[in-house]
Amino acid sequence: MITKYKIFEKYNNNKLNEQIVKNFNDDSELIIEILDTYEKKSDAKDILEKISFIIESGEVETKYKNHKKVSYYIAVEDDRKTFVFNIEKEDFYFKTL
Repeated sequence: MITKYKIFEKYNNNKLNEQIVKNFNDDSELIIEILDTYEKKSDAKDILEKISFIIESGEVETKYKNHKKVSYYIAVEDDRKTFVFNIEKEDFYFKTL
């Protein structure tokens, strides 16, 4: 199973994989497989939309800073953690917004 996630590691560290498994036990493999499809920035929003559907969460939103897109994230209720894609750094992470 470790080798399955080697490709993903070039975009993210194993901490994200661990958080996905911890928070989305039943869907974790599918979520990681979807994240593995990332090749370029333009893929990120579509990937987050697929994950949003799987975890039955909110819409994918764009965060702006000084009128420039800085990240995409899945909007969630309350103060739960959510998936975020940093456009400049080209990485996915999981945090509370």
